[in-house]
Amino acid sequence: IRDRQGTDNYTATNTWSPAGKLTVENGGTINPGDQTITIGGATVIENGGTLLIDNAAGIFDAVGTFDASVGTITFTDEGRLKLKSVTADLGTNLTVGTGTIEYDFAGEQKIFNTDYNNLEIDGSGDKDVSANLTVNGNLIITNGALDFTNNGLGNFDLTLATDFSTATIRKVGTTELDTSATNVI
Repeated sequence: IRDRQGTDNYTATNTWSPAGKLTVENGGTINPGDQTITIGGATVIENGGTLLIDNAAGIFDAVGTFDASVGTITFTDEGRLKLKSVTADLGTNLTVGTGTIEYDFAGEQKIFNTDYNNLEIDGSGDKDVSANLTVNGNLIITNGALDFTNNGLGNFDLTLATDFSTATIRKVGTTELDTSATNVI
């Protein structure tokens, strides 16, 4: 990515929806600003590349595969990262801040193993958890099912770090709540 000034940084000033692949290279930054960026092809955040979400209205919508395994994702505001990839890799350089990560593929999807601020489950089908899951803000399930058994391969826990009065949980079927201080479901 090169902006008009010839740098490797791009902040959207309008809605942007390229159909092809987006690669953010070493030293580059992609930022939706207060807009929506929808990438129709693969998104790759390379080593030294950054996806920055620094505006509450900012949305980065990855319709194709998403790989930030060696890149950086940083939320400094309440923006949103939407993932349609069956298996998205958010990497180890993820700072969730106050942001929301939404899994919205219409079908089975793997939930990346990391701590989340706000986690939204949307799109039909199972969203499979392959390890214990921690959500520090709101958990919202608007469509689909959050599967803590990973199709029978495990039996994983959900820890909500917020008070139940401020957590949002919808459409999870039968759920037993432990009202202890750890808020484990």
